[in-house]
Amino acid sequence: MISHNGLMACRRLRPAWFFLLLPFCILVMPTGGAEPGVEQGRAGVALTGTWEFRMDPKDEGVAGRWFTADAPYPDKIKVPGNWQAQGFGPPRGHLRHDYPGKAWYRRTVEVPASWAGKRIWLHLGGVTNTAEVYAGGKLVGQAEGFLTPHEFDVTDAIKPAAKNVIACRVDSTGSAPIGMFNFYGRWGGLYREVYLEARSDPAIDDVFVIPDLKNKTARTQVTLRRGTAAGPWQGRLGVRITPAGGGPVLQGQATISFAADKQQSDPATVDVAIQPMRTWSPEDPFLYEVQVSLSAEDKLLDVVRDRFGMREIGVGPGGVLLLNGRPYFIRGLGDDMIEPITGTQYPDKQIYVERLKMVKRYGFNGVRFLAHTPIKEYFQAADEVGVLIMCEGELYRAGWFPPGFPRNKGVHPLLYKQVSRIAKAYRNHPSWYAWTSGNELFNCRGSKPNPDWMAYILYAHKTFKALDPTRFFIGSDGVDVFPTDVITQRGKFGTGEDKYQSRPHIWHEFPNRYVGTLPDLTIMDKWTGVLRDDHCISRYRKQVAELGLTERYPTVRQRSVDFFYLFLKSTFEAARHSRTLDGYAYWLMTDLPPGPEGDMTFFGMFSSVYEPEKYPDPVPIRQFTDETVLLIDSGVGDRVFRAGETKKIALSISHYGSKPISKGRISWCLKAGDETVQQGTTGPVQAEPGEVKQIGQITLGPDQSGRARRLRLHVRLESDACRQQNQWDFWVFPAGKRDLRDSHILNLTDLKELDERYGVNPKEAWEQARLVLTDRLTPKVADHLCRGKTVLLLAEKEALARPRKQSFWAEWIRSTGTFIEPHPALAGFPNDGFCAYQFYRLFGGALETVHITEKGSVEREKLRPIVWAMTTDYDPALGKKWWQPGNRWKLYRHGIVCEGRVGTGKILVCCLRVASGIKNQQPEAGYLLDCLVEYALSDKFAPSSPPMTAEELKQVFRISTPSSR
Repeated sequence: MISHNGLMACRRLRPAWFFLLLPFCILVMPTGGAEPGVEQGRAGVALTGTWEFRMDPKDEGVAGRWFTADAPYPDKIKVPGNWQAQGFGPPRGHLRHDYPGKAWYRRTVEVPASWAGKRIWLHLGGVTNTAEVYAGGKLVGQAEGFLTPHEFDVTDAIKPAAKNVIACRVDSTGSAPIGMFNFYGRWGGLYREVYLEARSDPAIDDVFVIPDLKNKTARTQVTLRRGTAAGPWQGRLGVRITPAGGGPVLQGQATISFAADKQQSDPATVDVAIQPMRTWSPEDPFLYEVQVSLSAEDKLLDVVRDRFGMREIGVGPGGVLLLNGRPYFIRGLGDDMIEPITGTQYPDKQIYVERLKMVKRYGFNGVRFLAHTPIKEYFQAADEVGVLIMCEGELYRAGWFPPGFPRNKGVHPLLYKQVSRIAKAYRNHPSWYAWTSGNELFNCRGSKPNPDWMAYILYAHKTFKALDPTRFFIGSDGVDVFPTDVITQRGKFGTGEDKYQSRPHIWHEFPNRYVGTLPDLTIMDKWTGVLRDDHCISRYRKQVAELGLTERYPTVRQRSVDFFYLFLKSTFEAARHSRTLDGYAYWLMTDLPPGPEGDMTFFGMFSSVYEPEKYPDPVPIRQFTDETVLLIDSGVGDRVFRAGETKKIALSISHYGSKPISKGRISWCLKAGDETVQQGTTGPVQAEPGEVKQIGQITLGPDQSGRARRLRLHVRLESDACRQQNQWDFWVFPAGKRDLRDSHILNLTDLKELDERYGVNPKEAWEQARLVLTDRLTPKVADHLCRGKTVLLLAEKEALARPRKQSFWAEWIRSTGTFIEPHPALAGFPNDGFCAYQFYRLFGGALETVHITEKGSVEREKLRPIVWAMTTDYDPALGKKWWQPGNRWKLYRHGIVCEGRVGTGKILVCCLRVASGIKNQQPEAGYLLDCLVEYALSDKFAPSSPPMTAEELKQVFRISTPSSR
């Protein structure tokens, strides 16, 4: 255990942002989650601001009576917030400050004399992880669980018109499940608002508004609570509903009563007809305000306000997801809610308003939280902006804990308790459409599910649906565990079983590929709060410097961002082709900074600090994320065609707008730069909401330009319901670059097509050959190479001595980028500085590439890359387990097309599947080979690298005899 003095020595200044979070105020919100700034009809004293603070590493506080006014408190701390963000604790791993243990908060407050005779409640908006709460020197309650607020009746411990001491013994190591909230840090502190509130006795305890769209009615259920269980009691409820922005007042009344000896009233229901009715949706996030008043004997006792929306989530025939009765497609992002500055979430609605506005600007309408249910400010922002929320219990994975986290055996009771707390705390928010008991509960699938975890899921389902029938329940996100209202396991989409056909399909962590861009080496400069680099980005910076790419890296990284856009576009468009998919939650919204697993991921749509750094312009993203998306049937491997031939393209539409499309008109044009090559129109287009259908066909080509070039197909829809556009790149290649049949080329491959292509004379002597084409190095080829020959090696298979694999897209949990040097070897081969789809078929499944990473290796010192890739990958020195800290910190550089010198000869190495492509009559393969051959025959082929010796040649390439092939 670190000593108290040691902890003090590790203290740092508090970040400046923290003192700006929330001012001291006299305004309070009830449990129902009413909007800040709305008068509640209750007197309250906010306890945000400065508290006294004292760490308790030796657990001496209770025995030392630190909950009294006399105990010394050496420090100050701000509430809301956690202590790590305010400089308490030494550096620990990826945290700039950390102190796992117990600490005390103390505040002296005077409440008004007018509170006499009222019930006084203490509200803790959020505690991490557990807390003992003291008031007036008495233990008044315990808080456990960090996802929901806790309240305590402190009437007997608080004296009106007097100074009262409130203290909280907070324990960051107390029992808590592992969710994303505390995955990056076992945060400690009072991280949300704290206040005292005076309430009548009895008082309104819970308000739940259930929308009934069919009958255009808001059904308001109300329960009361009183301080003591006395005799029967009856009062009067008044319900007043208005549009949140002002408008007509609609009202209803009902009686409500307590049975004898009950502290909780029987529920009362007030139905209020809403005429005219306006529904809530992401496209029209219209909110109503409900005011519930309680009176007895003509005396007003209590008033509570909240907001709600007239929104219904349902299931149509065939398991179609319905929002307000119409087919709907969830276009979600996965927000892991990692806050590099504050650690815990900002208790500031406006921050989430701005984030969610950004989400919608990029065409998305939903957010899924991994193993987390957000704070009420997030729900309030989603209600206002119009974003659908899917959230989970704080269960990252049943029975699984990340490295260094304690295996907490007390999580089951907390998980059970949280179900009802979560439902009651947030169920009036129309943005919330689905809740799941946890993430990826793999040990609950199959014929023999874990009985303890399965019991929790069954309890969660029964309890949640009883408390809240207005939204979906999911047994386990990412693993289909029944009971569930939604299928999230991608392998089950479209299966014939009724239990899968009859439920909506929302793809968990779409597309389950986990690939991204190369690292942003500047992002660590923006982590000015709780998180620090912990050698991740700094290690990447060091590797980039060792590769000699520091100055060029911003351009290299930008090419990876361009490449990542292709991945996103193809992935999202493939999803919109589906007729069984009802939505997705792309993983993830933001890049993840380094944490318990050590590495950083750059899979996010936005940066780790919620900035649109990769794609500042949302328009290209919206082409495939909007409610209506135009599609073509030409896949990523079908974007190349030969000059002179035609290509038929089927146009489709995925339409999830609120209105049907009728009399729509499609206009299209095919461009080469600013030149219009072809254009036309088609129509009319008709589509009902929820339809995915073909809407026409166009024919591209023949292209008579005689040049290899990129063509861009632009398609635009004009209709009374919507306007939309999309675009796709194609590449056209002529049969050959130029006539190379008199170039004295010696073909040593088995590809006879090259004999005709280059006019190869099989009887031509070595001495006459200006260029040797081969797919392997034999001793004879190596000898002639060393003595001055020029060799073009088509190194598709088993040609390299120590190759590394490189696929077109990165493999699972990796980032990648490709880079094409401005080099004469590819003169005339159309590219934008990276390998787009004109290279897709040339990659095949995966390439064997030249490993040019290691400093001092022959490959790196003696070969110069012309086309290359960079990939984050596992470091073999750290083992094969993907979650091992630091295991994906390694940057590898792969040579795809390289050049070098051997003795007095020259070698050009191409790892792309050119020979295979020529066999398959792929025009891009033949044209690329022409480019390389033309370059190798030219005076421009003059590699600047030091020459390899014959022995070094053997280290790089496999020298094989004909019989060993």
